[in-house]
Amino acid sequence: MPLFKRAKAGLHTAQVGDRSFELLKATYDTPNKWTLNEIAGDKTYLIDSLIRTVAEGEKALEFTLSVNEMMEGFGAIEGGRYRWMLQTRLGILNIMPGAHHVFMKFDSVEAAKTELTQHDHFNTYSGKWNMHWHRGTSNAVMLMDLSCQLNRVLPKGDEKAS
Repeated sequence: MPLFKRAKAGLHTAQVGDRSFELLKATYDTPNKWTLNEIAGDKTYLIDSLIRTVAEGEKALEFTLSVNEMMEGFGAIEGGRYRWMLQTRLGILNIMPGAHHVFMKFDSVEAAKTELTQHDHFNTYSGKWNMHWHRGTSNAVMLMDLSCQLNRVLPKGDEKAS
């Protein structure tokens, strides 16, 4: 069942629980692209700006909602510089889900470097630990991969089932 409803030309909206989302047709440098935003009170969170179709927007929204649910399950706090703040063994990890990526950044680069390396796709200079997947990757695979990676840094005994 589609989550988005067409509000007017170039705008689709979705209400999921108390969360509001909009899918806007781009009118600037990227014609035939859509931008997905979450509207949270007076804040607008950009989820992705290079969505190709409404169907891809649906998949992106489903992934974002699943990541949000995962973050709540992990005990993350909403807000901060990104979308979520998760307490890990390596300090606070800031998390922002996207269409087929999750941007993450540790507050303490030095603490994160004690367990993560460049081989883990961790930037040892900035503290960024971003996850990227091909557009065709299923949401289930992306969520399983994200859960496995996050379980590596959760406090011992707090690991969640993938």
